[in-house]
Amino acid sequence: MLDVLNRRDVSAVLDPVSAASVAMLPVIDATVGLSFGWFVAFGLIGAIRDVPGMTTRDVLLPAVCKKDGVDMQRFVGVSQSAESLLAAVGPSAAAERAVS
Repeated sequence: MLDVLNRRDVSAVLDPVSAASVAMLPVIDATVGLSFGWFVAFGLIGAIRDVPGMTTRDVLLPAVCKKDGVDMQRFVGVSQSAESLLAAVGPSAAAERAVS
């Protein structure tokens, strides 16, 4: 998709679609009741957007770092470190809260 369309346009269209798929869950729950089918449907809508959207942001990263004068290797290193830390701490904190 990125090869055919402008990467900024793809990001601008797909990010709101993902946000809308998450925002619709409480609306569906309040109106008709959230069932497993609705949950899976909106999960699929969000998932269809996720991979192209993440790829778009990855493609835009070098241009953004260059424009702002940020070292891309440092940014990626800090970003991946934070992601790994959150992947380890988040579930542990949730489990601790659920137990207590």
